[in-house]
Amino acid sequence: MEDFSQKDLERFYQPLDTLLLFFKYAAEHGFGGSPGGRGLLGRRSTLMALKGKARTQNSALSPRYTGNRFFGHLSFIPDKELERAFNEALERGFIAQMGEFQGKPLYGLTQKGRDYLQGMRREVGVHA
Repeated sequence: MEDFSQKDLERFYQPLDTLLLFFKYAAEHGFGGSPGGRGLLGRRSTLMALKGKARTQNSALSPRYTGNRFFGHLSFIPDKELERAFNEALERGFIAQMGEFQGKPLYGLTQKGRDYLQGMRREVGVHA
């Protein structure tokens, strides 16, 4: 991987797409923040999990983050780029706040986000 620049890696991995896949996996595998909150995830914990960080300063991330297939997939992406991808997903309506836990927002994949991922699969010739 040392032959690739940071920009090359970002182009290959598409942080926005991986972020949305993280949310999709959480929803499909029953990981959620609260009863009935299937697939709802916190911002900070999601970004930490994508970086492969399993612990905060005070505690460990729950299995809804560490057990995600996409845990650590963006460990090489700068924090600012991950923040940008999360903000873009919100702005484009691919994820939205759908709940709250202890006063902090929880986000989930919207139908628009699922449609985007489905379109992405068609573009590369992957059939469901």
